Amino acid sequence: MPQSVCPVCESVLDFEPWHDGVSSQEICPFCGIHFGYNDARPDLREAVYTEWRSEWDSAGRRPITGSEWKRVSTSVAQRALSKLRPH
Repeated sequence: MPQSVCPVCESVLDFEPWHDGVSSQEICPFCGIHFGYNDARPDLREAVYTEWRSEWDSAGRRPITGSEWKRVSTSVAQRALSKLRPH
């Protein structure tokens, strides 16, 4: 079984989040990021990981799930996109 590290929370995973440009479509059980959904855009991936890590830290380093996941997912995407836009 392959082991990998989550790019958000650095927890050891029993799957690879991405392999040869294809996402696993798995959810990290430690921080809640959905690979291939939250980080689908390669040009935003690092910004999404940084923003998700910030939310995860603020949430007490527990998995982000349920209605909280939807709020965080939207907020992270908006902040990541704003980093690409000229100010």
